[in-house]
Amino acid sequence: MAKGAGSASDPGSLHVANQFGDMFPVFGRKGPPKSHTQSSHCFCAKCARVKAGHMRHTQGMPFPAARRDYMACNWRAAHGRLSSRYDRVRTDLEEPMSLMRPDPHAPQNELGTLLRYWRDARGVSQLDLSLDAGISQRQISFIESGRSVPGRDTLLTLAQTLDVPLRERNALLLAAGYAPVYSEAPWNAQEMQHVVRALERVIRQHDPFPAIVMDRHWNVLMTNDAAPRFFGHFIDNAARTGPRNLLRLMFDPQGMRPFLADWENVSRSLLQRVYREAVGRVIDDETRALLDELLAYPGVPGDWKAHHGSAGTPTMPVIPLSFIDDGTVLRYFSMVTSVGTPQNIAAQELRLECMFPADDATEARHRELLAAHAKER
Repeated sequence: MAKGAGSASDPGSLHVANQFGDMFPVFGRKGPPKSHTQSSHCFCAKCARVKAGHMRHTQGMPFPAARRDYMACNWRAAHGRLSSRYDRVRTDLEEPMSLMRPDPHAPQNELGTLLRYWRDARGVSQLDLSLDAGISQRQISFIESGRSVPGRDTLLTLAQTLDVPLRERNALLLAAGYAPVYSEAPWNAQEMQHVVRALERVIRQHDPFPAIVMDRHWNVLMTNDAAPRFFGHFIDNAARTGPRNLLRLMFDPQGMRPFLADWENVSRSLLQRVYREAVGRVIDDETRALLDELLAYPGVPGDWKAHHGSAGTPTMPVIPLSFIDDGTVLRYFSMVTSVGTPQNIAAQELRLECMFPADDATEARHRELLAAHAKER
């Protein structure tokens, strides 16, 4: 028995020892003594509660709460020299809810909210993420609830496992209090010169067919010589103001839309591509605003998410992008290329789209169009 607990003949000390054993079962017997005689010098839990009226106080309380209150007060009453030690026990036992109650003035758990968003976007549970990332489920739960902040390497491991885009990984790092890791330099910055040169080489070699370099919002950054010549055969490129955007060009009634064959299928396929080719397969706010703008154009099918393909065997392996020129239908398909293993946000968000003729007749007619356009210039 611990020093200060007294001998077994002292009823008060005996009962305190039992209460000590009730809190820490390894040190003593659980539960009150089987026989008990109340006396004036007894400070056991039972006697103290009767004297102070605490039996009425705890009546109706849930058993665990009543038991905690039962123990904590009487250790101080029985042994004053233990009071400072067990005051801490009482604080921990009696005030757990006040410690966990959220502070309305405290900053929100932005990191936990972002991590939970990406986990839900990928459709994985905390357990699945734990197994894939090699990080305990308990730690992931603590991060999402705001009870702990992970190290930078741990956070980047979780982001990589969830395939979070580089731009959003910087947001996770900032929410955790770390500096961003991935450069947000523009696409034509000095550090991107080798990537830009490679893109220029590819689009130049793709002549005489259109090749276009775009960012994640379909804004046109670079083209080869064939692209403006091809689209300039249908519309006046100089008359169009504002940033060049390929989707706006296709959906605008003043743009390429009047020359598109099979408009409903083409518009559906383009809108579905926006979702399928989004960086990280998640639509950001600017892309969502662009989609709203496109859907506001007249004649855009409202059921564009539904499948409307032919029930039979398709005659072509791709959905062609078809243009009408003097009654002749020109059919093209696209190949989209992205940068492999990017470590720069601009490099990850660049996309190269190259148009190819889908049949021999289209290829022959396309060469004629560009040759005629060159003579007119």
